Amino acid sequence: MFMTNKKIKRSLYLVILPLFIIAIAFLTAYFHYSKSVESSRKKSQIYVSANQYSKGENTNINKNASTEKVYIDCNFVSSHKATLSDKSTLSKTSVCTTTPGAKVIIFLSKNKEIIKLPEKTADSNGTVMWDGWSVKDYRITEGDWRISATSSLSGSSATAEDSNALEVSL
Repeated sequence: MFMTNKKIKRSLYLVILPLFIIAIAFLTAYFHYSKSVESSRKKSQIYVSANQYSKGENTNINKNASTEKVYIDCNFVSSHKATLSDKSTLSKTSVCTTTPGAKVIIFLSKNKEIIKLPEKTADSNGTVMWDGWSVKDYRITEGDWRISATSSLSGSSATAEDSNALEVSL
């Protein structure tokens, strides 16, 4: 009935050894998985994927992206209100910062109608400006107009949308 020391040691080895092997395998898998997750997080913080869509009036995307990746940050309009009968409210300025050399277009949309400002190329600092464009010149009618901008370079693009609409009244 009593177990000898030799039998106890052998029983312990038969129980502990498999548990030790399972623990080593689990820890190896865990550390391998956490390194791959950490690596992919770092990559996603550095680069903006092609066609990334982000919301917010001043979208902050990492500006240290390589020239093959594109980011965009815009101050979409100098004022979000325009009154068609008041000429002093019709002139707008739009400024975007993006990857130097990228092509940028600003879109205004209401229902199924889309109006776009002329495509411009970012300067060596990545700045693009549409200064003094007029709501009337682009035949923007009464209503709330959503504003977005798209920047593209070498097959990659980034899009940002203004969180506020351009409100045009009579």
